[in-house]
Order: sequence, then structure tokens, then C-alpha cells
Amino acid sequence: MLNLNDTSILQLYIIGIMHQEKISVLFVLNSSRTNQKGLCSLYCRITLNKERKQFSTGLLVNPTHWESKRQEVSTYEPNHKYINAQIERIQVKIYNIALVFQLQGIKYSLEDICNEYKGVESKKKECVSSYYNQYLSRIKKLIGLEIKQNI
Repeated sequence: MLNLNDTSILQLYIIGIMHQEKISVLFVLNSSRTNQKGLCSLYCRITLNKERKQFSTGLLVNPTHWESKRQEVSTYEPNHKYINAQIERIQVKIYNIALVFQLQGIKYSLEDICNEYKGVESKKKECVSSYYNQYLSRIKKLIGLEIKQNI
């Protein structure tokens, strides 16, 4: 028998399945630019509903040791454990961000996921009424200081 909490969790799960967004995380090498040691930058490419965004992970990889099908560095790379752990950490963090957005019922975009990952606060769209309310609150603070109140 389900109680209220189980029912609400089930509803959230069903809503999440019904409105699930197609998101994928792929790691690619920028092999066109190598440094003096022959290492390439590893990029993370996020795809959400056929829209794509790419950013650098800050990891440098030897292109001969990168296994693109497995999305990891081979054991021939000296610090393969560290690099593979970082790749997995980035991937899990991005999927968790998308999952939190889905569970909260927030409509999100690729830009929202990237901003959340990078820790950048996204500016919420404000309407005219919110600007007017801010203006009124500033005016109320000025009453008695610069503006005389008409009673």
C-alpha cells in the first residue's frame, strides 16, 4: 500500500519519464592543436535535444593513448587513473545536474546545464512588474531622506 510520500515520489518519477530530455556527454580530443610534448586538449561535448555545446576539461592527453569508443585513456598513459577518474567525475556531475532539473520540474536548456556545471549564476528573465517593484522599494527607502512624503 502506498502512502502519500510514495505516491508523490512515483508522480515525480512518471513526470520525469514523460518529459525526459535526451542528453548525452561525449569527450573528444582537439587533435589539431598539440602542445610541445605532443599532448592534446580533451573537450567535453554536451548534446541536449540536438543542440551541442563544447568546453575544455583542462586535461591533456596523448592522442595515441585515447580510446574514443571507450571514452577513456588507455593504461599506457602514465596518469591514466587520474584522467579517467576526472572524465567520470565530469560526466556524473553533468548527468546529476540534468536529473536535478528534471526532478524539480524546471524547464532547462543546454546553457542552464553548462552554467550550473561551471558555477555561473544564470540570470533569470525578469518582467516589467519586478523592475517596477524594485523601483518602488528604492523610492520607499528615500522617503524621509530626500523625498518628502505627502500625507
